[in-house]
Amino acid sequence: MQPIERNHPMYAETSKTPERKGLKYNLLIFDFHGTMTDHQLRAIRAYHHAGHEAFGTHLGKEFYQKALTRPSRNSGEPVTNKEFIEDEFLQQVGDQKVNDFFERFNGYMNTTYIPIPNVPQVIRTLIKDGVNISILTNGSNREVIQEALQRWNLEDLSESLYNSHITGVKKPHTRTVEYILEDYEKQGISIPLKKTLMVGDYIDDIRTADNFKIDSALMVRANGQETIRIRSPKPTYVITDPKDLLKIVRGDFKQELGDTFTPKPSLWPRENWGEAKK
Repeated sequence: MQPIERNHPMYAETSKTPERKGLKYNLLIFDFHGTMTDHQLRAIRAYHHAGHEAFGTHLGKEFYQKALTRPSRNSGEPVTNKEFIEDEFLQQVGDQKVNDFFERFNGYMNTTYIPIPNVPQVIRTLIKDGVNISILTNGSNREVIQEALQRWNLEDLSESLYNSHITGVKKPHTRTVEYILEDYEKQGISIPLKKTLMVGDYIDDIRTADNFKIDSALMVRANGQETIRIRSPKPTYVITDPKDLLKIVRGDFKQELGDTFTPKPSLWPRENWGEAKK
């Protein structure tokens, strides 16, 4: 990946448009999957509907808890969705029904988007404050995401949605952010890199920001983990509540990052699970 030359207009200290005083960032670039949309609730709904359609049964809360807290690709022993579903159901129902379940599960995961609590409200507040908002995703289903944004009353962001089909490359390539900033330039808006913040939930989002030398905010969900290891490259901020973005943009967020981070309680904290049903 070629670094952007330091004489590039994006490194300019001034903007062609007036800046709202007191704002640390003028542009927030959001990842979509896992950052704006809630993967946990989305997965529960996908498992729920796929279970009813493929098996004719309700899988139950205990199963959902197990599905959400199983080892993921970020852990030492990754288990894919397909592997997890096969381990759970293959011996009971056989290949055909497992494949049917997995296809239905994938279908719901690719079309069902539920916003992370507070995300739509936070974005609307940021826009009202004069902050530019864009979405950068490696996903290809742009129209489905646009439909979700309309349901969330964020239809104005539908044209600020960039994916690999538009930018020509995927994160963490620097061209992804460069393309967005050039698009703003065409609209007469010049945003310095130091005024740009990448918001994401995955290491590729943070690598994108690091490659382009802009600040980043890592949004994490606990998923039953008490602590999360912060990998290199380190983000500028780590948050669990989208409302923290308002503090970050206004310059009111103070944080000292170490090698680990203790997130706020997950969607279903373990202490709230109660006794498992036999």
